[in-house]
Amino acid sequence: MKARLSERMAWTAQILVAVAIGAGPTADAAVTAADELVDLEFRLYAGECHFRFIPGDEIEIGLYAVSPSDTTHYFAAADVIFAWDPEYLQLMGNDDVGGVDLLYSGFPLGDPYNLNEVVPPQDGNGLYSAWGHFGSPVPATPEGTLLTTFVFEAIDVVEETAVDILVSGGDPVGYTTVFHPTIPNYPITGELFGTAVDVVRDCPADVTGDGYVDIDDIFDILFYWGDCAPGPCPWDVNCDDQVDIDDIFDVLAQWGACP
Repeated sequence: MKARLSERMAWTAQILVAVAIGAGPTADAAVTAADELVDLEFRLYAGECHFRFIPGDEIEIGLYAVSPSDTTHYFAAADVIFAWDPEYLQLMGNDDVGGVDLLYSGFPLGDPYNLNEVVPPQDGNGLYSAWGHFGSPVPATPEGTLLTTFVFEAIDVVEETAVDILVSGGDPVGYTTVFHPTIPNYPITGELFGTAVDVVRDCPADVTGDGYVDIDDIFDILFYWGDCAPGPCPWDVNCDDQVDIDDIFDVLAQWGACP
């Protein structure tokens, strides 16, 4: 009981900080939405071998605040409601290394929407909150400002599973909101972008993903011969950033049905 009360007090303190950061003009002040909006975006990071993940792998997904224009926009705080499928991914926590300096970054226990049943949440949805320092709004650049990195563990094989930023969720219903840097409680939430993860069998020579290592995999390797382009590169069987004869040798060595 004392621990939960402490968590709720901490949550209340964060709200007071957000209001203090937003102290300034009233909501009647002129705000041109197109010049103020901040988008939120999940970006999947490559694993040890491009974007090839197998059960047991750690999967990192960055949460970015992005200006939709060619100039930097600013915000005071953000509440982000997100969802994933716990049958295929388990949320392990968040990592702030490399992200912008924030007063608070995490999954608040005792949140007002009852989304975080534990920290980190495990049931497929949750609330992440980011708060800027007093008097120092958070920049959202056109390239994107990293707020934090969500860390998942791959649980089971799936062709594609979404990790989404939701417009709303919880009970009572809460909303994903980016808050204006000077007008208290004024939303400047732009577009929301999720991502998706593939989790494959531990059978790297099956570059076509059909469960068999056969002539079709060799044909694919020949078609994509050369340097791996940015992004997924399943034809690089041995993970050396080249699609070449060594990958064909690996296919021949693993010929047959995938385990």
